[in-house]
Amino acid sequence: MGVGESGLRIWAYENFFQAQIALDLSTISLDLCTGGISINWARFSFDLLNPGDTGFGMATYYDNQYTAGVTIDGTHDPEVGTDPVSWTQVSGSYGSMVQLRDFTVTSGDIQNYYLDNATYDDGDTGDHYSYGDSGIFIDNPSGTVLVELQEIFLDPGLGPVGETYLAYKENPLVITVDEQWYEEVYPVYIPLVLSNNP
Repeated sequence: MGVGESGLRIWAYENFFQAQIALDLSTISLDLCTGGISINWARFSFDLLNPGDTGFGMATYYDNQYTAGVTIDGTHDPEVGTDPVSWTQVSGSYGSMVQLRDFTVTSGDIQNYYLDNATYDDGDTGDHYSYGDSGIFIDNPSGTVLVELQEIFLDPGLGPVGETYLAYKENPLVITVDEQWYEEVYPVYIPLVLSNNP
């Protein structure tokens, strides 16, 4: 069984986590399949366990197109759309998580993916349930898929703050250096360390 050419970079610092994934779908092959394979869809998503069971409490999902928020309770939320979004956020009693996302694909239709459904799904990985499962869905992808996810972990119970963190990303701090003159007013002494060792 072969896998596609891919690259993965992950790093984290304090309350910040970033992952960059590059996957060349054209290099995926299965030795068991003489006629080749085709990929009809791909999904990158982040799924919670039942917030009521984990103590995450009344969790709420937000994105840049739906800032009113929906409660993550295992009940379908038709108001959350499929148009691509630049940020999502989940807030609960343990903390709030803002996800900034950039996705490109050589060919395919990129959509926002959101599923809040407590019905058992044998085809679902993990616990077989979807609680605030959010990410992207790519219909008929081909070529190279590039994914960059930035996750910022914040205080509990925040309302929608994703736009603020997206602005931070799009307008990073710029470091500038300027020359300064130093006028000697007082003598400067260099520290001296004495040792008894020869």
